[in-house]
Amino acid sequence: MQVGLLRSGSLKEKKLIWDEINACRASQLNKIWCVVGDFNSIRTKDERKSLVSSSNYSREIHGFNEFIEKAELLDIPMVGRKFTWYKPNGTVKSRIDRVLVSKKWMEVWPNSKQFIYSRSVPNHFVLVIKDSCPNWGTKPFCSLDIWQKDNRFKDFVRCKWLSYEVHGRGLFVFKEKLKKLKVDLKVWNKEVFGDVNQAWEILKNKIQELDVRDDVGDLDEECRLERRSLLAEQNENAFRQEAVIHQIVRLKWLKHSDLNSKKFHSAVKWRRVRNGINGLFVDGRWCEDKEVVKDKIRDFFKARFEGVVGLQVRLDNVSFNSIFVVDNKMLVSPFSEEEVKDGVWSYDSLKSPGLDGFNFELIKLCWEFFRDDILLAVNDFASFGK
Repeated sequence: MQVGLLRSGSLKEKKLIWDEINACRASQLNKIWCVVGDFNSIRTKDERKSLVSSSNYSREIHGFNEFIEKAELLDIPMVGRKFTWYKPNGTVKSRIDRVLVSKKWMEVWPNSKQFIYSRSVPNHFVLVIKDSCPNWGTKPFCSLDIWQKDNRFKDFVRCKWLSYEVHGRGLFVFKEKLKKLKVDLKVWNKEVFGDVNQAWEILKNKIQELDVRDDVGDLDEECRLERRSLLAEQNENAFRQEAVIHQIVRLKWLKHSDLNSKKFHSAVKWRRVRNGINGLFVDGRWCEDKEVVKDKIRDFFKARFEGVVGLQVRLDNVSFNSIFVVDNKMLVSPFSEEEVKDGVWSYDSLKSPGLDGFNFELIKLCWEFFRDDILLAVNDFASFGK
């Protein structure tokens, strides 16, 4: 259902409209809703800027937010501009036009955003709803904890790791082996472990087909055994789905046996929508060109991390505390296996050591054949600093 709104004047008039929408919404909670238009109301003080005076909008803000919460609507992210209405003399600007949608809407169009374009009338800007999900290229690798529950996983990693032949310093060897392992794990995940969502749909369709046959009495004992096997496989697949969701949302209190996938799927999708980058302002103009946006982001962080030419620190006449020879020998001696292992085991298993996507759970699981390469990498870094 779509509801279009025109602006109203007093807060009393607005509340009458909000109550009418809530009454209609309460009787149709299972339908897809989209409420769009000029609400003439704001949700926070930052959504209205005035060059003349600053009024108190607390009652209006509280009432509008209460209406949205009671109606169980979501204010989808805005892209392009911060304000949708400007007073002709330029003294006031506000975000009074917006799109509110139901959770059912987000299940169908999970990447919905409201884009603000140029003015269509003197005071208001054009508001366009898009289900936008830009393809920024290859997704970063991330090892899934559920892989380690598969009996085939550890043997696969051992076989691949011991087959890699890389020559060079310890840190280089370890890095190159991890890169090779990423490639092989992606193939293994696709061809052996499988897509859990796709597998769920296949299992559901097979079980449904057998259920239909059972309803008409056309199901023999062999098919009953097959259905029992499929149901067991579906339960295992549901566990895998929950494990993936658990890792994505990073909620430690979520138990793998707590089958509340609808709630957490919704949380993950909404977080992705809110944090997504659809474009940037480039030289004052909104740009959605993928290559331009990626170049601008790369240039931004490159400038942040580049060193300042000519900056020098002098330590003349600075006295430093000294240590004994025995202490110095201990500090520069190679790291032992026990020290490195204690360091690895001291970290939470779900913590990732860096951008490579491998967490400590995988390193601990595969320690027996990762160990030598990790020791060489750690001592190589300690000796050369890179």
